Amino acid sequence: MGVIGLTRGMAADLGPYGITVNAVSPSLTRTPGVLENPAISNMLEGIAQVQAIKRIALPQDITALVLFLASHGQSSLQGKP
Repeated sequence: MGVIGLTRGMAADLGPYGITVNAVSPSLTRTPGVLENPAISNMLEGIAQVQAIKRIALPQDITALVLFLASHGQSSLQGKP
């Protein structure tokens, strides 16, 4: 919750200057490290069923989001200050 508060505060402070602030806080992600841990990998499908989107994130899901947020295309979605 601290990162969310920090992100919102920075966005409010920096928004008037045309600076966008975002945070990426992924949940459990299907990475090699997760799959190598039997205690976690055996629970993946059960965890997915209690989430709003019924699947575990893939690394490329996170990568695509970060690349979008860092791109110039993302900034064009906002009005000019």
